[in-house]
Amino acid sequence: MHNSRKYFKDILVCIDEIYLFIDGIDTFKKFQNNIIARKATERNLEIIGECCKRLAKSNIILEKCF
Repeated sequence: MHNSRKYFKDILVCIDEIYLFIDGIDTFKKFQNNIIARKATERNLEIIGECCKRLAKSNIILEKCF
């Protein structure tokens, strides 16, 4: 359970960071041309995906215990 909270917290931090990275970028074209914002956003989306995967696995483990 403790790890689940960490994963949720990590997801929220990543979402906040993505908002910071794209602040002031008002079109997709500008986003595509901003390699720093693009790479940082992509990395945070990877982290979110990994957290979701681990949350799903921990949920399966918890379901097997009950």
